[in-house]
Amino acid sequence: MAAWKNWRECGNWGAPTFSAKTKNVIRFSRGRKEGLHLRVVTAGSGAKPEGAVAGSIFTGLGGMNTYAVGDIHGCFDGFRAILDRIASQAAGEPHRILVLGDYINIGPDSRKVLDYLIETPAITALCGDHDMMLLAAARGDARSIWNFEYHGGGETLRSFGVAKAADIPARYTDYLRQRLVRYVEDGQRVFVHAAIDPTVGEMAFQDDTTLLCARKPVSPAPDRAAPFVVHGHFPQADGLPEILPHRCNLDTDGCHTGVFTCGIFDDAQADPIDILQVR
Repeated sequence: MAAWKNWRECGNWGAPTFSAKTKNVIRFSRGRKEGLHLRVVTAGSGAKPEGAVAGSIFTGLGGMNTYAVGDIHGCFDGFRAILDRIASQAAGEPHRILVLGDYINIGPDSRKVLDYLIETPAITALCGDHDMMLLAAARGDARSIWNFEYHGGGETLRSFGVAKAADIPARYTDYLRQRLVRYVEDGQRVFVHAAIDPTVGEMAFQDDTTLLCARKPVSPAPDRAAPFVVHGHFPQADGLPEILPHRCNLDTDGCHTGVFTCGIFDDAQADPIDILQVR
């Protein structure tokens, strides 16, 4: 077990909740080093919430490391710095980059963050609750607008030079609506924005209130074969990630601490083999 496990579990943070269900999934599967193949699937039916899209199954390039980046919240400089650190550490070896949601609000450069993600489709982007707040506000009802602005949406509007979410160009709302995924599975672990319900056996049946907006991290489920969970959403004021036997929290509250964090994962163990941080 990695030494990171000794770091303490810190305080919780919640967000306004909403509920919807879908059966979309994205999985990384291992295989021979014969190239990367991508096909889009829809794993079942159900009412698809705004922002949850049909999942994908990746095959080939087995043995690649996965680099999972915590919450960005409009801090483009920190985002680019952690991506540069990943590139340096990977040293040209094939790898995957996955970002855990919450690309907007609070920080000054939400538009730049989204531009980078839109123009870099190789990065797998999960859906976060703040990203869904923008889509809800863009629909125009007063409660959603208040919720978006209360949670740092004013900085997002300023980055776009607009007065209301409904005026943000479709290029960005379409990306949030059509390209973000609810979770990622890779056989060793599951990546989500916030948490999972360990009593729900199939990830496809997880509720989006839990995946995106949980008010506390997932608790251990000793009587169940729950997957190791990699997540963000719960900002750590000390700038240290939480690494526990059943989960890993990579949200180090970069907008306030100046620390942006990435976990490195491989096929050998569920918990991270290393942690990268930039300041």
